[in-house]
Amino acid sequence: MNNETQSPIEITAPVTLCFGGPFGYTLVRVKSVKTEMVGYAQYSKALRVEYLEKGKRLRKAQVQTYKPTLVIIEGHVDLKLPDPFETTASGGERTRGSSFDPIWGEEFAKALTASGHKVLRDYRGLNTGENCR
Repeated sequence: MNNETQSPIEITAPVTLCFGGPFGYTLVRVKSVKTEMVGYAQYSKALRVEYLEKGKRLRKAQVQTYKPTLVIIEGHVDLKLPDPFETTASGGERTRGSSFDPIWGEEFAKALTASGHKVLRDYRGLNTGENCR
């Protein structure tokens, strides 16, 4: 964790937000984004993200508390992420890993490195649980 990830930022240029979820990362192309550290629930510091998606008029916001996953990439990009599902012998589908399995973060990190895209901010590893109220 460094001071750069804790200082508020506002970007009014096209960027891609990458949010980690239960079965991998979701990419959201936005026109503008603002991040800041705020108090939230039992956390004295949590990452608040407010953004305006490409093609939308209403801003959205979310707060990431324990182990934020947000990565901000310059421009509207597409990462080649593996499909979280695989076909079973019976023709059905199942996930390749469990919910919030570390494999999702590892695959994202590999894809991000291989892409060569410029990372503007990386909040992975920011420990917001240190300073609980």
